[in-house]
Amino acid sequence: MRYLRIEWRCDDLACPTLLLSECDEDGWERRKIEIYRDGRSDRASEGAAEGGAILSLEPIPDVAEINRDRQFVASEISAAEFEAAWTGGAASR
Repeated sequence: MRYLRIEWRCDDLACPTLLLSECDEDGWERRKIEIYRDGRSDRASEGAAEGGAILSLEPIPDVAEINRDRQFVASEISAAEFEAAWTGGAASR
């Protein structure tokens, strides 16, 4: 598994500003947390969704490819960081 933290530089209030993803070795999301600037968060996992979050319909590219798009700033995080956000309901910014 790999774990990603992706900041989304979007001015639209309807867009999440932070995405946390758990991806398998082929890039398919298994779990995702979307965090909005107002503090609310939505989640998705295989077979379940909370709020408007859904898992990507395409494999997630590597960090370097994501960062080629200037609206995103991606980095890898640890499994522990992802789990803390998943179980704690929030993520540090």
